[in-house]
Amino acid sequence: MTTTAPKIDTDNDDDDKAPLGLQRPLRVLSDIDDTLVHSGYGLGGPKLPNGTILPGAVPLIDNLKGRAAFSTARPEFTEHFTYRTLREHYGIRGAVVLSGQLVDSLLIPFAPDHSNEWISKRKLDNIFKYIRVFPECKFLWFGDSGQGDIIVGTILNTDPRTKE
Repeated sequence: MTTTAPKIDTDNDDDDKAPLGLQRPLRVLSDIDDTLVHSGYGLGGPKLPNGTILPGAVPLIDNLKGRAAFSTARPEFTEHFTYRTLREHYGIRGAVVLSGQLVDSLLIPFAPDHSNEWISKRKLDNIFKYIRVFPECKFLWFGDSGQGDIIVGTILNTDPRTKE
């Protein structure tokens, strides 16, 4: 498995401040598809037109005043599109995209019984690499019910690497 360092969208001039009286700066970790925007592929969740920003998602991230990092099954070759979409369509600047690989996306229709486990492993590998870069920060995860997000949230909630 090859990985590359995450690219950072540097269009955000906001300082990393500790919001809401937190002692440490906050980093928001989130999935994109069906957490931030409705992809149209999920079986559950709200029935909204494809590409609809889920109500409250962007204001929630904005109000937390933390840098956002998006851990996604989207393959690396879509990163440029993902960064542009985050900026131009969702108004999110200064984000990091922690990409999956093409095989992750292909697993969903062809190996549905195993895809959540495999995708969650890739997301967690990327997230734990990101966490090592910012040991001074607190992390908050947002996910949905697909692509291993429940597994990711459960492990992030119990893994000692995410504790103070």
